Amino acid sequence: MTIHGFDNIQLVVLDKDGTLTDAHLFWAEVIRRRAAALVRYFDLPQSEAAQLCQIMGLNVATGKLLPEGPIAIVSRDRVIEIVIEFLLYKYRVAADKQIIAQLFDEVHAEFAPTMTDYIRLLPGVREFLESIHSRVKIALITSDGRDSTMLALTHCGIADYFDIIITRDDCPQPKVTGIPLKQLLSDTNVSPFQTLVVGDAKMDFDMAAAAGVENVLLVETGQTAAAELRQCIMNNAQCSIVESLK
Repeated sequence: MTIHGFDNIQLVVLDKDGTLTDAHLFWAEVIRRRAAALVRYFDLPQSEAAQLCQIMGLNVATGKLLPEGPIAIVSRDRVIEIVIEFLLYKYRVAADKQIIAQLFDEVHAEFAPTMTDYIRLLPGVREFLESIHSRVKIALITSDGRDSTMLALTHCGIADYFDIIITRDDCPQPKVTGIPLKQLLSDTNVSPFQTLVVGDAKMDFDMAAAAGVENVLLVETGQTAAAELRQCIMNNAQCSIVESLK
């Protein structure tokens, strides 16, 4: 099948946040809640919440995710490491990785009842999935957990389009290692040359490259600027950029 100019595609692998759903709306709220939880747990000044938001990747003034992340750009483990480094540098607090991870988990559990208020499907996504779902296999690879991923897909009414879903719970190795995609290719028995990766960040491009997938479509609907996306695909004729999946 030909998709956005890519020929002989049998498997389309999509990212979630910033590609299918509005990453800014969802993760801005998660970051605010995480910052508040960190302030409470470590008994920090309330004014510190804004800086914690900043180091986790939120521009508090605009409510938008920072282009450089780290949220939605790097792995959850790396975000936790950045928080630990900040607490040690700023407050000489030697935070434990497991404690931060537990706090993040508690935030998500508390957030769950109202989470769907912050999940919004991006323009053109449903139409794109509808146009390809009967002719190719469709997979999702996300750094998010399975519960929140399935909640988002179900809420948006697109869960049934996916043949395979790989979350952080299914494959904990970061996307950039290429391991989640290699696992998917092995499970589906599809050649890397017949696979198209669709994402909104350099991390998606790096995952594809590490797994030997040359066909990459990057969309400008996430937090990464078009200019930076162009740097990713420079000198790679098998990649392209579109404003959205419309």
